[in-house]
Amino acid sequence: MSKIVYVLTNAAMPNLVKIGVTTRNGVKRRIMELSRNTGVPLPFQCHYAGEVSGHAENVEKLIHKLFAKNRVSSGKEFFSIDPEQAVLALRLASAKDVTPQKDVTPEFETRPDAEEAKAIKVVERQGRSKIIFSKLGIPPGAHLTLSRDRSLKCKVIAGNQVEFNGKAMSLSAAAVLALRKLRYTTRAASGPHYWMFKNKTIGQIRREKEHK
Repeated sequence: MSKIVYVLTNAAMPNLVKIGVTTRNGVKRRIMELSRNTGVPLPFQCHYAGEVSGHAENVEKLIHKLFAKNRVSSGKEFFSIDPEQAVLALRLASAKDVTPQKDVTPEFETRPDAEEAKAIKVVERQGRSKIIFSKLGIPPGAHLTLSRDRSLKCKVIAGNQVEFNGKAMSLSAAAVLALRKLRYTTRAASGPHYWMFKNKTIGQIRREKEHK
């Protein structure tokens, strides 16, 4: 049976990602198990799921080792990193992208209800500091590349916006449009997770600036 290494996020834990392994059909089930825990206020979301040939457990261990200094606790699978850092590591391991999309069967659906969705938006607004390119050392005219496909780029312009497909927009709006070009069905995306400058995600650059 195929094994999957997954990268999960949770709006209630904005600075953490969970990296684990499960079976091909177990990603949604695993999310449901974790989200039903009474100690977790909001449901987990699958940021990425990669099918790995051979021993997925070994790939998981290597990724855990790669981010060992960012591990919250030695007995836990939580890491204080930008989620796309884990995705890039999985892509280096030639993982096949099998991130659940809208065609997942209903019995495995974990879409949050209206009350949870509202709470998620509130938490995300509270936990997300505004990206200011100049404070991150990213000048106007700089080109950013999409972590999932380096051929997709946007340009930093005035007003703390970017230009993508010839139009000015926010970093997150550009991420959604770029991901749709890759046939992802996402309707929302955190731009700092997906756009990169000098081989680092904007989120990673911000995290490093905050911890200096």
